[in-house]
Amino acid sequence: MLIEGGHDAWKPEVAQAFAKGGGNRVLFICSQSFCERDARWAAARLREAKIPTRIVKTADVGHRYHGPVAEATRKSIPWSLEGDARFGDLLPAP
Repeated sequence: MLIEGGHDAWKPEVAQAFAKGGGNRVLFICSQSFCERDARWAAARLREAKIPTRIVKTADVGHRYHGPVAEATRKSIPWSLEGDARFGDLLPAP
């Protein structure tokens, strides 16, 4: 789960290494348009590596972690942890 950044490193070889290492999904949460644009670039590299990826765009509130960004993060936690048995007891029933 990457909030307002973290897109730059997802070059194809990094995405492949993430997949080989057991990474199973990536969530980008953005409140600024440039963040969303960069997240789309990174998501394309991750999807090529067969990593499910989601981008959540909130209201444009700037580079912050509270308000709409915190709410979007909270709502996205179930998707982020879905399928990971280590967190099964923490997730709401479907």
